[in-house]
Amino acid sequence: MSTIELRYTMFAYLPYQPDVNAQDLQGNTPLHFVVAPGRVELVRPVIDQGCNVRIANLEGRTSLHLAAMLYKTIPPIILPWLLEAHAKINVQDQAEQTPLHLATVAKQTEAIKVLGKHGARQDILDNDGKTVLMTAFPLNLFQDFEDIFQGSALSASLFKSIEAGAVESIGRLMEKMDRDSWPPMDESGYTPFYVAAKSGKPAGIARVIQKANEPGFDPQSILVPKAVPTALSIAANGGLDIVKAIMENVRPETRQKLLKQADHVGKPALFWWLHKQAVFSHLVDLGADMRTTGRDGNNLLHVAAEFSYKVKFVTEKIETILGLLVLKDMLGETNKDGRTPREVAERGRNPKKVEFLDAVMRRLDMLDSRE
Repeated sequence: MSTIELRYTMFAYLPYQPDVNAQDLQGNTPLHFVVAPGRVELVRPVIDQGCNVRIANLEGRTSLHLAAMLYKTIPPIILPWLLEAHAKINVQDQAEQTPLHLATVAKQTEAIKVLGKHGARQDILDNDGKTVLMTAFPLNLFQDFEDIFQGSALSASLFKSIEAGAVESIGRLMEKMDRDSWPPMDESGYTPFYVAAKSGKPAGIARVIQKANEPGFDPQSILVPKAVPTALSIAANGGLDIVKAIMENVRPETRQKLLKQADHVGKPALFWWLHKQAVFSHLVDLGADMRTTGRDGNNLLHVAAEFSYKVKFVTEKIETILGLLVLKDMLGETNKDGRTPREVAERGRNPKKVEFLDAVMRRLDMLDSRE
């Protein structure tokens, strides 16, 4: 025992009241010093003398952090004693790690169970954005949480695993989740499908969908909620791979509903993919309806005329698949503001689009006159 440690621990036996909360240059109290080496005969006296179990050292660690991390090398009674003395069970150190984080990192399985039974939260994130469950998985400690899983922690860990593209972790976490209340939502109201689609990681969204197709889950849960962007529209920042991962893994009946589903502003998924021709063509090949309109009455040509999308590509696609008559009808359709696609382009001061649409209309009129 060091001189300073001996001096601190002897305070517990003095007839007068010393400062049992005194801290050394590293911020350690007498309690830190007696907990670390497991001096069980001194822990209780130091606590009884009034040492504050909540004081943290310069690393932000309390005596509970130490007891959790060193559980196998110290008498097991020390951890419950600290909890009985009202140590903060979810306190975070400088690395934002709780005692449960440290117990997990140190593979202290019994400490995990003790802390879990005392209500230690499993959804707190450390500096690396990891919950204890995410930390436990690569260490093969996931099974040690079997009897103490917390629903909120499973959800938080799932969302973070999806963002990280941790495919194996996604599957294991979903296995433990309550299927009757699936899907969970994050603070923004997004489900795992939306977070996976937004992450742009094809393997992640594929795994979520595959798992959600298993018995007990609702295979159409990718369609909810309806007050936010759809899984297809939110994937618009990705590319063909993410769209294929979605469409190839959902069930056929769900696929058709996804193609038709409008988002929170009333736009079908096809509208969001006008800027990426390969994805647009893929969705059309799967059965997306190019005659669809948004809540504002805009058809595909209105949208292409308003934004910096290629009107020529959309026009040719409609003509090739739907025919000239449909193309002419769509060019003449008005939105809720009473404007045709040409008038939308004109209002947007885009003379090239106006010129192109005029040329298309003249060509269609000539074909009509020949008939």
